[in-house]
Amino acid sequence: MQPRQVVTTPDHYALTNLRADYRLDTPTTNAYASYKLDGEPQGCNGGVFFALDLVTRNLVPMTNRATSTPDWNTVSFRMTAGQRLVQVMYGDPANPWAGTFVGSAAKLLATDLQTYTATAGNPVAALAEARRLMNTDVTTGRFTQCTETTNTSGWVKVAGRPANGTATVHATCN
Repeated sequence: MQPRQVVTTPDHYALTNLRADYRLDTPTTNAYASYKLDGEPQGCNGGVFFALDLVTRNLVPMTNRATSTPDWNTVSFRMTAGQRLVQVMYGDPANPWAGTFVGSAAKLLATDLQTYTATAGNPVAALAEARRLMNTDVTTGRFTQCTETTNTSGWVKVAGRPANGTATVHATCN
């Protein structure tokens, strides 16, 4: 049995015996992380390491595109926005359920309330911009999904300036 060290990342992942290496030129989100073993596993003889998506039951390719590796130092994979739980196993990838658990990366389903505000030439355009900002958080990997809960839009008139549209979108994101 492997000792278990669990950490939680700022982008809402629980890592067991893994670490997240983020690209330095991008925001800290799972879309830019490579997950690697945090240390040498104990008692792993006669097999290979592989990553298994427990939801789809498919092998997850390593960052070098291989589906397995004999060296724990080369275990490295990325998770897509749709993946919820990936386990690193040791054994035979052809019979993954007989493998030994080594580590895991799990997306925590914590929901955050987000507010997106925008201003444009009219309320309709402002609402479209606020929704675009919300969708950008999903496409860039900050969240897996956002669901709009409420929105408001209207005209704002500042003395000495033409009226502008303003809008606010409230959403639950995870």
